[in-house]
Amino acid sequence: MGQPSDETLARQAQAGNVDSFSLLVGRYQRTVVNLAYRMLGDLHEAEDVAQEVFIRAYQSLGRYDPARRFFPWLYRIAINRCLSTRARPRPESLADETSDALADSAPSPEQQAARNETQADVQRAIAALPEHERSLVALRYGADLSYDEIAATMQLPLGTVKTRLFRARQRLAGLLDEDIDEA
Repeated sequence: MGQPSDETLARQAQAGNVDSFSLLVGRYQRTVVNLAYRMLGDLHEAEDVAQEVFIRAYQSLGRYDPARRFFPWLYRIAINRCLSTRARPRPESLADETSDALADSAPSPEQQAARNETQADVQRAIAALPEHERSLVALRYGADLSYDEIAATMQLPLGTVKTRLFRARQRLAGLLDEDIDEA
């Protein structure tokens, strides 16, 4: 027998089954942390936001409609939480520590330093995008959602999603080219 669907687990959670909600958290925790990191640029803050997202989702289960997909509903909560967090003033970012924490292990210190620098450059470029583009980039590349899933999550027409992502990629390429030219 296969795994229960997200919607089935959400219905069970609505009925008071905490274990069902725990399964949903297990399925999406890493994805929500990745989304939050792409939007916020700080791993520790992303982990905190992910916890808040699941708390809010649990508290809002009564408003979830099981006839609709769970995934876009959860991501809408995550995006809104990230936007709220970005609006708050925050202390200086520990970008170097975050890059080190996310970097894969490398065979040499030189390769590790290059990887950290590249990650920091990409994260700075993503942070420089307008909010509506940053959200779409986080969903497409951080959460690996399809265009259709992004359109459903963001409640935007599919054509708008494609256009904004195209513009975001162009803007990112330009920002990264600027970084290369300055180096």
